[in-house]
Amino acid sequence: MLKEQEVGAKTADICRKYGISDATFYKFKAKFGGVEVSGAKRLKSL
Repeated sequence: MLKEQEVGAKTADICRKYGISDATFYKFKAKFGGVEVSGAKRLKSL
C-alpha cells in the first residue's frame, strides 16, 4: 500500500481498494513507512 502511494496513487483510492480507513492507513504508514518488506516481515514475526 505504501509503495502505491509513493508512486502517486491517491490515499482515498488505496483505502477504498483495501477496505481500510484513512486513519488506519496513516497509522500503518507511521509505523512501517521507512521499513522495507523484509524488515516488516521481521517485525511481524516478533
